[in-house]
Amino acid sequence: MAARDPDGERDPDGERDSEEEWRYSLDDLDGATGDGRPSPPPIEPESPSPENVLFFLLGVVAALGIFGLLLFG
Repeated sequence: MAARDPDGERDPDGERDSEEEWRYSLDDLDGATGDGRPSPPPIEPESPSPENVLFFLLGVVAALGIFGLLLFG
């Protein structure tokens, strides 16, 4: 099936002309979310709280226990 260009016309080769430019460049989109608002600041990693570490380790132990029962039980 032949590709269509942005104007809706068929391109029999299935390719666009190499001289055709993009409508927007990455420089135009830098720092915006698309609706004109600035992008949010990057998320910085924090140190884990002891409660989160405890629940993570509890989940690991539970998963290993379940796998152990399935394989050897």
